[in-house]
Amino acid sequence: MASVYRKGGRWWVRFKGADGRWRGAPAKAMTKPAARLEALEREKLARHQREGLVPSDDNRRRTFGQLMDVWQERYGSRLRSQTIQLSVEKHLRPALGKLLLGGAAAALPALLNSKIGQLSPSSLNHLRAYCHRLYAVASMRSVGWWMGPNPVNRLEVPKFKEPKRRRPTVAAEDVPCVLAALSPAWRPLFATAFFLGLRRGELLALQKEDVDLRDWTITVRRSNGANVTKGGDRGDDGTVPIPEPLRPYLDAAIQLSPSKWVFPAADGTQRAPDTNLKAVLQRALGRAAIVDGYEHRCRKPGCGHVDLASDDRNRRCPKDNRALWVRPLPKKGIVFHSLRHTTATLLARAKVHPSVAQKILRHANIETTLAIYTHLDGIEDMRAAVAKLDFGPLEERAPAPIVPLRKTATFATNLLPAARIPKGEAPDRAGKASKIRGLDWSGRLDLNQRPLAPQASALPGCATPRHGSSGGSVVTSAPGAVNRGLQALLFKAFFNTCEGRNVRTRRAEISISCPVCGLRPTRDFFSRTTKFPNPESLIFSPRSSVSFSVSKTISTISADSFLENPTLLQTLSMTSALVIPKQYTDTANSVKPRRK
Repeated sequence: MASVYRKGGRWWVRFKGADGRWRGAPAKAMTKPAARLEALEREKLARHQREGLVPSDDNRRRTFGQLMDVWQERYGSRLRSQTIQLSVEKHLRPALGKLLLGGAAAALPALLNSKIGQLSPSSLNHLRAYCHRLYAVASMRSVGWWMGPNPVNRLEVPKFKEPKRRRPTVAAEDVPCVLAALSPAWRPLFATAFFLGLRRGELLALQKEDVDLRDWTITVRRSNGANVTKGGDRGDDGTVPIPEPLRPYLDAAIQLSPSKWVFPAADGTQRAPDTNLKAVLQRALGRAAIVDGYEHRCRKPGCGHVDLASDDRNRRCPKDNRALWVRPLPKKGIVFHSLRHTTATLLARAKVHPSVAQKILRHANIETTLAIYTHLDGIEDMRAAVAKLDFGPLEERAPAPIVPLRKTATFATNLLPAARIPKGEAPDRAGKASKIRGLDWSGRLDLNQRPLAPQASALPGCATPRHGSSGGSVVTSAPGAVNRGLQALLFKAFFNTCEGRNVRTRRAEISISCPVCGLRPTRDFFSRTTKFPNPESLIFSPRSSVSFSVSKTISTISADSFLENPTLLQTLSMTSALVIPKQYTDTANSVKPRRK
């Protein structure tokens, strides 16, 4: 167990180190309790280092550049392509090579985001995946440079969204033109690429022993200088059949080859992996007129005149009257790997089952064949597919309905359904005033509903009779000629207008008072209030609105309704289209509230 002791006027700590041996070191603390805590912490760290939970002191000082060297020595040297190595040396080592592993992990997201405009999303994702592999190697127990979780994860360093790229393909009718435009030395190689979809490295590494002329099959065993091919772990031997149109090309290539290679170089050796097959294909596309246009350029030094045209007709420079040099612009996006996409697309159009196409292209996953390599032409392919649906003579068994034309409408309106007024909505113009549905009386009751008639338990002489309607809609009215005259004015003013649509409320409340010290409850005043708009503010408009608001309060005293406080509402809905005459407003304004 760790201990502390005094030596030379300062505290020292003694603990067992990561190598299992006891060590003594001066403590940073100035007091004995603090020095004892420091000793325990150092012993705990050393124990975790022995158990492999924490990197050792030497490994904690490793840099990102050293980790790149370890990965290249263990795994990178075995890759067939060194493209990723060139990319990381250019974009990662200058910025992260001298940083510790923790600092490099923290600086990686900012570095990748700073290169968004310089590199494509696919290249950025390749760099991200490379860094993820580096920290996975550092976490291995045999390396022990990183003990925490991998910092290059989806949360801290998310992937960059790659746009769905559709690689252009060569149409089936253009394949003979492209093969005819190629030289005889290149024609068998490109014919094999069109028919079987072999990759560039597989074609350059194809040997005569891989071609069986008796069974007419090809076994793909190697790629470039490696004895394995991409997707070689899918379980089959990579044997594909040779179609009938391809057999003359392969037979001629084998007979003309002076070596074991089917498509050798001019001296009989294997072609280099960096053979520029794209340039050969681009020249053949230009000769076959599979182009996006033509470039007419003046080759006089210092002129620089360029014309872009859709034809290759001879033109002259407007500056010096020289003949312009014509250069075809091949169809954009077509590279040698596009021939593999062409094979997959033509197989799909020929109605070949996707699993069969997967075996021909030797993909490990059928999703790769369907989602990446198969390109259909959208609406035309869908049109051809739905055209194959046949349900028999529908015209005899289920003919299409005939839409009769309306005589009182134009041809355009005959194609439209007839207009209908929605249920419960007033028409634009009413034929009679009795059809106007503008006035709508509604009522709302509280949960504690009062009876509609005076009860026997009410105090004598204190029950106020109420006149109402059954069915939940209560209309409270007050006796008197003034009230009846006011209602007559309201109805008369309303029926002189158009139908109502806007809703205005009219409220009548029943309030009671509580008895105090056994005294008899008091009665409230009955009041009526009528409000009309200012006549000067009204305008003559079909959509002008006039509102009437009536408020009434009725007080009653009843022993049964001692704890009740019901509220009765009356709603009046109306919209006036004309200005109310002044006589209505003068008469209504003359109504004054009075005591009951």
